[in-house]
Amino acid sequence: MRRSCWLPLVTLVAASCAPLSSTPSASPLVSPSASSSLSVSPSPTQAVPTAAEGASAAPAGPSIAWTSVALAPFGSNRVWAVAAAKVGSTIVVAANDATQNDMKPVLIESPNGSNWTRVPTDGAEFANSRLDYLVPVPGGLLLVGESLTVDPSCAAAAAGCNQAPSAVLMWRSSDGMVWQPLGARQINSFDRVWISSMAAGPAGLEASGLYDPPTAKPGTPEAVVLHSIDGVNWSSRAFPDQNGGSTGVLNQGIIATANGFVAVGSGDMATGAVGSAGAGAWYSPDGLAWTRAITPSTTSASGLRYAAAGARGMVATSYDPEGSNAWWVSVDGKTWQTPDTSPFTVGASWLAGDLHNILVISGPSVYWSEDGRLWRRGDSAPAMPSTGIVGATDLAWVFGSTVIVVSPDDLSLYVGQVLE
Repeated sequence: MRRSCWLPLVTLVAASCAPLSSTPSASPLVSPSASSSLSVSPSPTQAVPTAAEGASAAPAGPSIAWTSVALAPFGSNRVWAVAAAKVGSTIVVAANDATQNDMKPVLIESPNGSNWTRVPTDGAEFANSRLDYLVPVPGGLLLVGESLTVDPSCAAAAAGCNQAPSAVLMWRSSDGMVWQPLGARQINSFDRVWISSMAAGPAGLEASGLYDPPTAKPGTPEAVVLHSIDGVNWSSRAFPDQNGGSTGVLNQGIIATANGFVAVGSGDMATGAVGSAGAGAWYSPDGLAWTRAITPSTTSASGLRYAAAGARGMVATSYDPEGSNAWWVSVDGKTWQTPDTSPFTVGASWLAGDLHNILVISGPSVYWSEDGRLWRRGDSAPAMPSTGIVGATDLAWVFGSTVIVVSPDDLSLYVGQVLE
C-alpha cells in the first residue's frame, strides 16, 4: 500500500479549513441498508467469462459514478488520505496534513459521501502524531497512528544505540466525532513495533509489522503479528519462517476473510521452500497461528503486496513498476493458483473487497467478482486517472452502495455511487 512503501517519513504544516460539499450524479442508485454490502451476482442465464477471456468479454455489471473531493480545503495543499471506515451511517476518512517541517492529523466525516466536515483534531491527544489506519471495532472505530517525537534514548544516533521505530498511538471513538486516546498499558504490545498492515473482520482485528528490540542488530527486525477482539487487548506472536531462508520473510499485507485472515508478501528464499521463490502467502483462523499456503511454483512476482476477499474466494497481486505484476486466486487462502491472464490490473488500478465482492477499478471500467475468477464489467465514469504504471493500490473501500478511492497523487478522494 502507498502509505507503507518503505520510504522515509516526510513531515510538513497544516491549517484549518471549512467543510466541503460536493454532489454526485443524480442517477438511480442501488440502495441496500446502510450497514450491508452490495450484492452483485451474475445472471443465471448469462454466461460469465473467466479472467483469461479478457475484460472485453465480461458481461455487464454495475457501474460507478464518481465525484472528486479535494482534500486541500481541510488543511493545506498537502493533505493526503490514508484510511477510511464506517460507523453507523457515518463514513470517516483519516488523512495527514503536511507542509514544510510540521504535520497534523486530519479526520473528515460524511453521512452520505457527498457532504464532508472536518472533525476537530487540534487537541493535545493528537499532538505530534501521524495517522496510518482506521478500522471498525465493537462499539465504534479504532484509529491507529504513530508519534512524531524522536526517541530520546537514541539522541543524535548515539554509538551502539538501536533507535526504536516511531511509537504506535491509538484512539477510539463510538461515533467518529469524539476520540479518546488509549493509554500506554493498552498499547504496550506494540512497543518497538512498526505496523505494516491492519485488517478487521469476523475473527477480530489483526496487525502485522516488524519488531525491533533494543538488543537486535540494526536492520534486522523480526516479523510479528498481533491479534485483538476489541482493539484494546492484544496478543502477539512471531510470524512463521522468520529468517528461514537467505533473506527471510516479509509480510506486506493482511486481509480479513470469512474464516480468519490471509497474509501475502515476499516468501522464504531458502532452497526447497514450498511455493514460488519470490512471493508468499499464509493463512490463519485466529490471527496468531499461521500456516504457509501452497502457491504457484513459478511466477514473475518478486513479492505480493495486496489482497482482497469476496464471498467465494480471494485474489492477491503485486505492485510492479516494470509491468509484470502477478495475479493469484484462491478459494480459501490455503491454495493459490495463477490464472492464464489478468486483464484487470492494466495501468493504475484500485483493489478492494468487502467479503461479498472484489472490485478492481481501472480507467473507464470497474470489475466485480465474488471469487476472483468470474468477472462482470461496469462503467467507471468519469474514467479514473492513471499514472501509466502497471500495478494496484489498496487505498479503496466499499461501504454498501458507496465506494471511496484515494487519487493517484493521494491529495483527493473519489467518492463513487454504485448505479443499477
